Amino acid sequence: MLFCLAQAPLAERVHALLMSGFLLQLGVCDAASGWLPRQMTVAFLVAGLLASAITEQPVVLPVHGVVMVLIFVIMQRLVMRNRHQDTYQRLGTGDQWMIVGMTAWLDLPDMAMALITAFAGFVAWHLTVGTGMRGGGPLGPWLSAGCVLILIHRLYQPLWVM
Repeated sequence: MLFCLAQAPLAERVHALLMSGFLLQLGVCDAASGWLPRQMTVAFLVAGLLASAITEQPVVLPVHGVVMVLIFVIMQRLVMRNRHQDTYQRLGTGDQWMIVGMTAWLDLPDMAMALITAFAGFVAWHLTVGTGMRGGGPLGPWLSAGCVLILIHRLYQPLWVM
């Protein structure tokens, strides 16, 4: 509802609303099961590609595509390295696909800011819970929270941006 009330263009509001639906699904699935299925993360990636193709300006689209392919190649290299080490279906692979999907939905600076926010929240959560970073935990909800903060920032443009 918060996204629908913004004074941003309709395409941006629909973009944020669709992305928040995917983020809710991915965050809840990772928090509940500790696992992000490949079907969900690939659907998130493909929807992000289609949404970016619709909402981005034609000049920005090739740059956005090149950056997304670069992040995809880096993450795919990590996944392939895991495949050769017989740890192909290990924890964290879904998080890597989710990060590639975040790159498809957001541009690179916003994705990097969402990633930094998510990692900071994840580390702070571990430090306050007292696991000492030994217990692991779901990263998906923190990635979703970082993206939602970026979406709110995009739609409402706080005073320090203007």
